[in-house]
Amino acid sequence: MPRLLALLAALGALLALGAAPAAAGTGTGTLTANVTGKATMSDDGAPRPAVVVLGTAGLRWADLDPDATPALWGLAERGAVGSLVTRSVRTASCAADGWLALSAGNRAGDAVPDAGCRTLAEPELDTATTTMAGAGEVAVPRWDVYVAERDAGSFGAQLGLLGDLLDEHDRNALAIGPGAAIALARSDGTVARYEAAPGETGELGDAAGRAASGLDLVVVDLGVVGEEATVRADQVADVEARAATILAALEGSGSPVLLASLADAGPDPRLQVLVTHGIPGLAEDPSGQVLRTGATRQPGYVLTTDVLPTLLEALDLDGAAPAGALIGSPATGVATAGDGTAHQGTGRVAAMVDLDRHATAIRALTPGFFALLIAINIALYAAVWLRGLRPERVFRAVGVAIGALPVATFLANLVPWWRAGGAGLYLAVAGAVALVAGVALLGPWRRAPLGSLTVVAGVTAATIVLDVLTGSRLQLGSPMGVHPLVAGRFYGLNNSAFALLMVSALLVAAVAGTGLAARGRRAWGVAVVAAVGVVVTVVDGMPGLGSDFGGPPALVPAFAVLALAVAGVRIGWRRLVMVLGLGVAVVSAFAVVDWLRPEASRTHLGRFVQTVLDGGLLDVIWRKLGQNLSILTSSWLVLLVAAGVGLVVWLVGRPRGPGGDVPGVEESGADGEVPGPERVRGLLRAARRDVPALRVALPDAVTGLAIGFAVNDSGIVIPAIGMSLAVPLVLSTLATWRDVRAPAEPSE
Repeated sequence: MPRLLALLAALGALLALGAAPAAAGTGTGTLTANVTGKATMSDDGAPRPAVVVLGTAGLRWADLDPDATPALWGLAERGAVGSLVTRSVRTASCAADGWLALSAGNRAGDAVPDAGCRTLAEPELDTATTTMAGAGEVAVPRWDVYVAERDAGSFGAQLGLLGDLLDEHDRNALAIGPGAAIALARSDGTVARYEAAPGETGELGDAAGRAASGLDLVVVDLGVVGEEATVRADQVADVEARAATILAALEGSGSPVLLASLADAGPDPRLQVLVTHGIPGLAEDPSGQVLRTGATRQPGYVLTTDVLPTLLEALDLDGAAPAGALIGSPATGVATAGDGTAHQGTGRVAAMVDLDRHATAIRALTPGFFALLIAINIALYAAVWLRGLRPERVFRAVGVAIGALPVATFLANLVPWWRAGGAGLYLAVAGAVALVAGVALLGPWRRAPLGSLTVVAGVTAATIVLDVLTGSRLQLGSPMGVHPLVAGRFYGLNNSAFALLMVSALLVAAVAGTGLAARGRRAWGVAVVAAVGVVVTVVDGMPGLGSDFGGPPALVPAFAVLALAVAGVRIGWRRLVMVLGLGVAVVSAFAVVDWLRPEASRTHLGRFVQTVLDGGLLDVIWRKLGQNLSILTSSWLVLLVAAGVGLVVWLVGRPRGPGGDVPGVEESGADGEVPGPERVRGLLRAARRDVPALRVALPDAVTGLAIGFAVNDSGIVIPAIGMSLAVPLVLSTLATWRDVRAPAEPSE
């Protein structure tokens, strides 16, 4: 009898094991079921190999080495490489933020940690769904916190989007490790198939290889590389060991691999490692390629919000996400030089290290640069108030040099200054200032009051326009340009460049327009102003060029007012309202045209239209208003604007400083007599007859900067940057005019 009972028990156990796969296939969610043939089929009817995502945090390109990390280095040699920008809801991202970006394709994050980044907690397996393979359904810890943080923010991320899409389209996936669980969680925070990361590295490789033979997607959390120097090398070695065993297990399987360091895992943002190999939609042989996306349009730069669109395309799910849910775009490979190298002959890994060095350097140097810019301008204003533009030739040269400083920050990127450390930026900028100022001060136009101003403004406008037309490379990583680690914009015109382009173009157009009008060719003058305005507005606002939503509403009214002034037409409130409406109409047309393009090809103009259609307009307005007010109350640039406005008002009124009066230019009374000294005009008012361009250009520049301040999220930055160009050039012009008008007057 005991023998019979034992035999029956053994038979029952065998029947239970045989029934487990079938039951799991109906929805209990086990690894074993999927290995038996649930994977998506390829065109020839064979099971398609699983896409394998190897995720980590804190892994930078400088960590890779052919000797210390041979597996990671070898993958980079075989695949297409990129630098992942991991900016999320905060300046520096934690591991949870990066995995949430993969889940939602949008910015999302954990609550602010008390000290450093939180260690991701291991989900607990549901014993009712756990199989002998070790996989089962889990609930992600802190999911309610992630949802609450999402709801408190304004990005509108759809947490769990990837998991929901996989369920909806019958794609089978396995998460290994806590970060992978976050990525594959459904909107309710549950994961259909989860396996805890094995303690032994070899077991991790076996698990990934076993899953890749029968699933559509396998996501593995390789761990975190922290910032602490004493343990960083060991943590990199751990990531290397885990990646090596998984890649060895996948050898010959044909599984596409995506390696991504999804977060900073520390207080300082850095560019992270991204490698793709065998991903559908990319080149069959990606070696020698660097990655780029429609969101960055810059070779080598990819956003964490681009990783999900890339993964969906690899899973043949592109277009499956709801409209407006994804803010990124799939990565594509860009071929480098024929010898497999790029960026001045260095290897692709070295090129990625160079991008990180540039991005890190400009982030560290920008606050000091702006402090210097503010100090130099305010010192110039104080000197003018104390000295009254005397000696004139000194103020002329200093004004031109300071006016050339903004464009010099872009020209400095013509050389790799970041390789020389912090001093490299200042040396490169100083060299560019000397070049531009030298041309402005030494050319045949040097005796004309508007000569130097026109040269500096013309060089500024031409540099920015040409940069936009050639991919905005000079703005990328410039103090007044776009900063990669901020992840706000990588192409087109940022707000600082827009302010410089608008002011410089208005000055050039005013000089040309008033000059033609003074020679009796007023119609030609108006035509020149209109032509410059059209070119600048198209370059600024056209999708694929400047792609600047806040630019046309300021540019169109400013140039329209300038054209009316050159035409001699008086501007009333009715005309002003009309030109303001015209600016709104132009930018709306640009945005709608962009929205009509395929979703993957849209810039933020088209995405804004979709946001409006989805009912998110108020969220955008409140977010931009909040950013504007935050900058207004926290930026030292407010001092530059206040000092500049005060100086201009002083120059228009009656100066009290030494040398403020201008002999021979007293304003005549009604009956033609010359009044007493109390009626002597300020320098700007006194020069308006001889230099009419200033009379029409300055009000137009103020109009454009004021509108730009109101409609953009950079707030006070726009008028401050515009004034850093305009005011020094105006002072230089007044000094030249005064020097030419009264050459015999002794200087003080």
